[in-house]
Amino acid sequence: MPSYRARAIYRTVAACITILALVSAVEAVDTRDTRLLGQPAVSASHIAFIYAGDLWSARHDGRDPQLKRQSKSF
Repeated sequence: MPSYRARAIYRTVAACITILALVSAVEAVDTRDTRLLGQPAVSASHIAFIYAGDLWSARHDGRDPQLKRQSKSF
């Protein structure tokens, strides 16, 4: 029989996984509209990606998007 502490940790982890799954389902991205998105990179606090040839970065939650480098127009 697991100790009280082990059961508490298990319940906490299970609750976090459940909440994460619910939040992910609510904020799911429509992948049909991301054809111009590519090469994502993730750091501790930000994500960087190429969109339509331009380099962008944003926080993990999508706030504060910044255009870092614009591709040349032909």
